[in-house]
Amino acid sequence: MFQVLSLLILFSPFAVLVITLLLGGQLDLFVNYPSLIFVIAGTLTAGAASLPVDVVARTLKPIFLAFSYKHVNLQEFVEFFNRLSVSFRRDGLFGLEREIESKKVPYEGIKRAVQLAMEISDTKTIKEVLELERRSYLEDIENSIVLVENLGTLAPAFGLLGTVIGLIYMLANLKDPSTIGTGLALALLTTFYGLVLSNMVFTPLASRLRYLKSREEVLLTLVEKAIIFMLEGVSPKVIRDSLLESLSKGRVDVFEKKVAQKEQK
Repeated sequence: MFQVLSLLILFSPFAVLVITLLLGGQLDLFVNYPSLIFVIAGTLTAGAASLPVDVVARTLKPIFLAFSYKHVNLQEFVEFFNRLSVSFRRDGLFGLEREIESKKVPYEGIKRAVQLAMEISDTKTIKEVLELERRSYLEDIENSIVLVENLGTLAPAFGLLGTVIGLIYMLANLKDPSTIGTGLALALLTTFYGLVLSNMVFTPLASRLRYLKSREEVLLTLVEKAIIFMLEGVSPKVIRDSLLESLSKGRVDVFEKKVAQKEQK
């Protein structure tokens, strides 16, 4: 439900635009397929050329996630980790496996961390692997932001380029003055398409990717720290309370400080 609502909000500006054009009574004036293809194809190919091919390929997953990002219930996130910590303290690795298989995991990063805990006994190695994976994933999201922002800049540029090309063709055929109005309208359509793509697609998408990056950075870092503290024997209650306080303040550094303070007590 949350994902459907999120997509509806994302595409609502298009609905506003279409309704406005329909109210004007001449929607067909804004439809020209060659112009549309020129702007879209030109923008995407130039954007893809702005980054190495392998990097562009890795940006596709974050872009998809920005459209279909699953809402993470923070209360469920904390309570699941609490159950995980209690099960580990009581039954060891068998308890972790049972919780992962029997309960719905509220966040995919938790499942990956638990899998590593069951496969690797050294907490230092687990921490290094999780840090490496987190940095790689966040780098992919950052590259996605760079790509989408480049596309947002290129779309109006290709729109303007299409307008210039259209004006050149129009000025080269001034023998029939009656065609000037129609030719100018068609020439300006590429600028219209470029502005629509930039302001209604790429700019909102870049904002969603920035949100995705900030949220994933916090959650993945907390998962990493919580799983390590759990394996090191920190009390489930301490981990739970520290997670709650960190998430409520939106600051990862609070977690380690609270764990240290409560463990000293």
